Amino acid sequence: MATIEHTRAAEYARRNRGSMEKWLDTSQNVGYVTSRNALRGVHGEGVAILQKNRGCMQDVMNQTSNTHYESPRPPSRGGNTEARENAEKGRGLMSLVLDNSHTNGLASPRSPSRLSSREAMENAQRGRGSMSLVMDSSRSQCGTPRPSSRLRADGQRIAARSNGSVASIMCNGSPDGQDALARVRPEARDNYERNRGVTTNLFNNYGKMALSSRPAPRVRPEAEECATRNKGTMQSILHSYGKQPLSARPMPRVKPEAHKNAMVGRGTMAGILGQKSPVTGTPR
Repeated sequence: MATIEHTRAAEYARRNRGSMEKWLDTSQNVGYVTSRNALRGVHGEGVAILQKNRGCMQDVMNQTSNTHYESPRPPSRGGNTEARENAEKGRGLMSLVLDNSHTNGLASPRSPSRLSSREAMENAQRGRGSMSLVMDSSRSQCGTPRPSSRLRADGQRIAARSNGSVASIMCNGSPDGQDALARVRPEARDNYERNRGVTTNLFNNYGKMALSSRPAPRVRPEAEECATRNKGTMQSILHSYGKQPLSARPMPRVKPEAHKNAMVGRGTMAGILGQKSPVTGTPR
């Protein structure tokens, strides 16, 4: 049985050798079409309809064959004579409305004016076309007249000196390229000159400026020794947390009569909690 299967497999391999190469080679598959299945259950009238519609889908999908193609229009449903007259009278009007070349300058008739008084008619005539001037940027160069100045006599000099200062500050950073007068009292002039530009330098060079000088520590004389001994301890704790050596353990506070028990039970709790200290049990 195994010999028969082996022989049959060898025959299939010999017969189909090179089939995939021919199938993948496009130069040998030009115009190749698989055979179509036979028609299933088409008889009589169905054969006639099939032959009439053969190739219709190809014509529908082909754009060159459908240029300027229009499906037939359904017959008019205007039953009476009046409806047919209206249809003939209005035929083609929508194309004229949508075609801009035929509607340039065309406007529907305006309704009659509803102005009743003579004063209203004069205002309408005087303001006719004003909105078109406002909306048309090419024709709206004229501005409305500026109101008269409401300045006192003593404020005219300041107004003339500061005229346009806000616009200059927004555009150039200073009015007319000149520094504004500082409102500083005489006793504060030294501080003002010394700290001038510090905020600008702080914003432009943030994180790159040199550290300011540290103030002298405010430590009492009796605490200078502790301050010197513990100087830098907090920095070491924050930067080397968990890596510092243990501080010296305090002396055990054991009474003389309990000293023997303390020595016997030393390390017992550490052994219970899983520490590496040797556990010394009490003798049984």
